[in-house]
Amino acid sequence: MSSKIVDKFLSFIGFEEVEEEIPEKGPELSNIKESGIRSKLSARPELAAVPPSRQTKIVSTQPKTFTDVQVVAEHLKGGQPVIVNLSQVQPEEAQRILDYASGVSFALNGSAKKVSGEIFLFVPSGVDIIGAGDLRNFTQDTESPEAKAATRWFKSESA
Repeated sequence: MSSKIVDKFLSFIGFEEVEEEIPEKGPELSNIKESGIRSKLSARPELAAVPPSRQTKIVSTQPKTFTDVQVVAEHLKGGQPVIVNLSQVQPEEAQRILDYASGVSFALNGSAKKVSGEIFLFVPSGVDIIGAGDLRNFTQDTESPEAKAATRWFKSESA
């Protein structure tokens, strides 16, 4: 009886000894958590070697006439970058080849850049060219002396 009085007194002042039942996690909850962790671990792929991708080949061409530009177009349509050397072509014909190949490249969401002199790189979509010159410089290089003189004269008149 005295223990009951002491227990009541202790509970009155806030020092009561309460045995709380700690609820055990049900087997369902622990299984769900464990299976969730396991599925996340199993979903993460193991480290593996990256399979080699399809090897890209770069085609180099040196057209002699305008009709040779069809080869450039076919390779670009096939997803291959093409290097075009226009050193063996007259400037007027080189400009036509350049315009045609640039149009094909543009239509395929690709790009075209001047590499050096009369050498150009045309690439299909998905290939980036870093550090190459701009095509606008080529048109200035292939202009005839008369056209360059006329351009200079026109610029000096408008200034």
